Amino acid sequence: MKYSPFIVIPVIALLIITITEYFKLFLFHKMLSSTYKKIKVYNISQYLHSTDHLLQRYKLVPKKNLELLKLKLESEDYNNTTISQIIDLLHKLVFSITTAAIAVIITISSANLSFLKDNKILQEDKAAWIKNVKDTLATFSDGVDFYSNLLFAALFIYAIFSLHFQIEGSKNKSKRKHLRFIEEALKQMDT
Repeated sequence: MKYSPFIVIPVIALLIITITEYFKLFLFHKMLSSTYKKIKVYNISQYLHSTDHLLQRYKLVPKKNLELLKLKLESEDYNNTTISQIIDLLHKLVFSITTAAIAVIITISSANLSFLKDNKILQEDKAAWIKNVKDTLATFSDGVDFYSNLLFAALFIYAIFSLHFQIEGSKNKSKRKHLRFIEEALKQMDT
């Protein structure tokens, strides 16, 4: 199967977008952990070790830094990004074009083959008739290859879209978790 450039270029672009998304996720987690990374905590409960450890670390961070981090996290919106809108648009566009293209190709090829089968004038010249049938089947084959390329692109875009939503979900989960710990640490600092 040969891939046309108008399929390969978007696939490469979407692959770059995915790599960029994972890098942004890495930077997001690094930004969160940089707030408390150098703080050492020794009296940690054995029950829910990671929860207590994170809370104790946040309690030792200066209040101003916690408030700034809380403000930054609350101002970030990971649900409705430009990338997710572009990927959604591409996915819908490619899927609708693919569906329409295969319907048109099958309809035209079927009508053409039916015409060639029933046309007695063309059947008198066997060489011309065979050439017309071959051309019709070649067009049908090219159409199916085109459809296959579009289907591959649609599936690839869907996979990228799924990865993007998984990354957004991970960011939102971390955001909610850390906001909850920051709020609890601030509440304990005030009391």
